[in-house]
Amino acid sequence: MEPLGEAGITPAEPVVAGSSGCWRLTYRVGFSGIAVGGGIKVSTDSDTDWGFPQFHDPTAADYMTVTTSSSKTRLSILSEHSRGFLSHSLKVTVHGYPLEEGDEITIVYGDRSFGGPGSRAQSFAEERRYFRVYVDLTGDGGFAEVPHPPHLQIIGGSAARLSVIAPSQVVAGNSFSMVVRALDRFGNPSYEYDGAIHFESNEDIPNLPEEYVFRPGDQGVHRFDGITASRPGLYRITVRDENNMIEGASNPILSLAQPDEFSLYWGDLHGQVKLAEKIPEYFRFGRDVSFLDFASHQRNDHEVSKSHWEKTKRAVREYNKPGDFVVFLGYEWSGQHLVGGDHNIYYLEDDRPIRRSGHEMVEDKSDVDTDLTHITDLYEEFRGKKVLIIPHVGGRPANLAFHDPELEPVIEVHSTHGTFEWFLAEALKRGYKVGFVAGSDDYKLRLGGAYPGIDDRRFVRGGLTAIYARGLTRQSLFEALKAKRCYGTTGERIILKTYADGHMMGDEYTTCRPPEISVQVFGTNGLEKVELFRGLEKIYEFPSAASSPSGRIKVVWGGASRKWSYSGVLWDGELRIENGGIASPEFMPLDRADENFREVTESGFKWRTFTCGDQDGASFEVDGEGAEIVVTYNCTPMATTTAGGGNRLCASMVQQDRGSLHLRVNELGLTPKVVDIGPLGRRISIRGLAEGEGLREADFQFVDQGFRSGVNSYWVRAVQSDGEMAWSSPICVNRP
Repeated sequence: MEPLGEAGITPAEPVVAGSSGCWRLTYRVGFSGIAVGGGIKVSTDSDTDWGFPQFHDPTAADYMTVTTSSSKTRLSILSEHSRGFLSHSLKVTVHGYPLEEGDEITIVYGDRSFGGPGSRAQSFAEERRYFRVYVDLTGDGGFAEVPHPPHLQIIGGSAARLSVIAPSQVVAGNSFSMVVRALDRFGNPSYEYDGAIHFESNEDIPNLPEEYVFRPGDQGVHRFDGITASRPGLYRITVRDENNMIEGASNPILSLAQPDEFSLYWGDLHGQVKLAEKIPEYFRFGRDVSFLDFASHQRNDHEVSKSHWEKTKRAVREYNKPGDFVVFLGYEWSGQHLVGGDHNIYYLEDDRPIRRSGHEMVEDKSDVDTDLTHITDLYEEFRGKKVLIIPHVGGRPANLAFHDPELEPVIEVHSTHGTFEWFLAEALKRGYKVGFVAGSDDYKLRLGGAYPGIDDRRFVRGGLTAIYARGLTRQSLFEALKAKRCYGTTGERIILKTYADGHMMGDEYTTCRPPEISVQVFGTNGLEKVELFRGLEKIYEFPSAASSPSGRIKVVWGGASRKWSYSGVLWDGELRIENGGIASPEFMPLDRADENFREVTESGFKWRTFTCGDQDGASFEVDGEGAEIVVTYNCTPMATTTAGGGNRLCASMVQQDRGSLHLRVNELGLTPKVVDIGPLGRRISIRGLAEGEGLREADFQFVDQGFRSGVNSYWVRAVQSDGEMAWSSPICVNRP
């Protein structure tokens, strides 16, 4: 037997994400034994939303027991979130009598002996979810890892929806590929999905399959090659599984008569995994499941060892395939806010060094003299080199008091942390000529398809960056980002085109004449509004003239708690109808599995959701003359003081805001009735929907007669009826 002992876990078969079960981890003591005061620790190498162990209620979920085969030995147990993150850690200490070779410590996750439901597995799929065991043999506090850590494979559950991803821009007559995915309720591919899907298209696609039956090897994802749009136009493909009553639709596909100078590519440049050996799995998900065109890996620098960096470089070289899937080498410079805050670093070239903000979690300090401890040091080091820097609101929000326009052409305005329009506004207010991108900041191996977990410190789904580039190569994408020919979305592949006098988004030019702004939007859902801004002033909204009311009502709530990370808002609310009832309710998609709309009846519904700069809501029809709508809500700002902690560790800020709305339906028009609760868009509103609202395309021109002297930054925000958004990079128009 190994001197440190050995460990195993049963049952060992694949575990369905989010399912409840009972798992027995057994550690057998090695020939060295374990002295009194020594013990073991069990932890995972990655953030996880596995049910947090509890020891006080045997009949409740996640009840854990820890026992030993030695009748003479007593054990004490400490369960905690490692370093404030979701990396669950369990420490077991030996008391009274030492453990000898062959003795066992047994940890039961979700002990069902007393009638409990078991422990809830994490909500995201993972090829190897390790249970790492560390042993302190002598009680001196020095722990060594037991070889061959036990692990479980986590797989997606039953299919809850279908999803189709295709290129946003193709050339008529040229073949393209698309991916159809069967996803479970957490956004994982449904591992055992075997449904038959049928295809439809709004325009003629002669070689579109009529039917496909998923096979075991597909594991919920299948790529279809050789698809051709026969003529120019806008295409949308729908897939349906009638037996399982699920369906999905593609993103809009714009077919052109001939190639454009710039093609439209999609990617997620911001995500990470803790264990370097899992980076290939992370890239495979982005390439094969999210069907991304480009990606990067951005691990916090103070956790990246020399070995981790070498493995990162190897994975980047292996997965970077120009013309297919482009990968940038990079890392996250993670200085504290006062010295710059979080900035993502992207290299154009391979085999570049990592220049850290610090070595806090790196044991080998031999290269500490290479650290760049202030953002200005970073600027000085990389200025003039083939490097791109993107500030973002991460665990340590980027400090926009510092800015280098050469190195920082764009900023990130959305990730799983939240939607940060305040960050966008601050950059514009400072006069920075920056473009806008979005990413996931994912840490659960779901690059390009990230959703928050259960009881998570994140609040919204991950975003995507769209780039107009001359080709799918590092050089072309890098040049396009430098030129700000890009935009960000909350995760949907909304097509957004903006021009000013023929100049594309990201351009800068000078004129004395009022510019004509041209905008085209092709949504993945109905467009609620498309707004044109000059700086921070909204100068036009499409549609410009409201039509008559449609008879549907929409209630929405949203906002954030503060200008920082981990700053969501918890909403508990109820809507009910007096002297009438609701019909045909439609609920905006929710990002987290622990959010819900419930108790939906003809009299109304209740909800519990989180927002962080985004909006949640519902629309419905009202039956009954003289009907009245009553909305009650409880709004709880959430925040943490550190970069971590699940919602159970979040502290509400100052107070909970409670209130109500009482409105007569016949008095409710198209202008929203708004209750402002706090800053950063923390509000609840209700309005009537206009007839015809919800068209998926917008195309308009606007001449800005308010054109001013100096720099005029024109940008567009598109908002869909499902709450999804897109932000175009500004066009800077100078007037002498």
